[in-house]
Amino acid sequence: MDDFDVGDQVAGALGRTWLDDRPWQLLTRLTELDDRLGGHPGDRRAAELVADAFETAGIRNVHAERFELNRWTRGTTELAVTVPDRGVERSFETVALPYSPPFEGEAPLVDVGHGTPAELDEADVSGAVAVTKTATPPDFGRPYHRAEKVGHAAAAGAEAFVFTNHVPGQLPPTGSLRFDGEAAIPGLGVSAESGKWLREYAAEGARVRVRIDAET
Repeated sequence: MDDFDVGDQVAGALGRTWLDDRPWQLLTRLTELDDRLGGHPGDRRAAELVADAFETAGIRNVHAERFELNRWTRGTTELAVTVPDRGVERSFETVALPYSPPFEGEAPLVDVGHGTPAELDEADVSGAVAVTKTATPPDFGRPYHRAEKVGHAAAAGAEAFVFTNHVPGQLPPTGSLRFDGEAAIPGLGVSAESGKWLREYAAEGARVRVRIDAET
């Protein structure tokens, strides 16, 4: 089989992905599951759905391999901001990020930009709740993962960390703060729209109340 034939086969396979509704059906089934966090029933069901999709696509020897992990369970999460000078008090929709420890407390809200070590040092987050963007700074030179941001914030003395989505759409971001164990400090996610409010309030000297119910 020459390169031209292989190219035709690849092109045909790619074309079918645009016409076949099975990928969309799989995505729909996955998003219907209540809880796909690692070690939960939804996680197992998701693996079964993906395995079935692989077999339907013609992949051979599809099987699951078991391994142990520390299961993290998300409870309720609350985030409320007060701006004493203006009498503002607002609550924001938020989610705790996987492997966040439980937490309840109140602290100053500090904007730390992208959460780089230099920004954290300049902002002085000791005893504060740091708010940052999920994106990597344009001049950072490599991807800057949330786990790094949390680690640097914890080393700088922050009480907790709030990740604001850099993509608009009213959806809070999520993603593990570390794998298979509690993070050094709590982490929460809020939408890009909520993040704009939080950064504005941080500039006005706001305080934030955080409560996270979680268990590892």
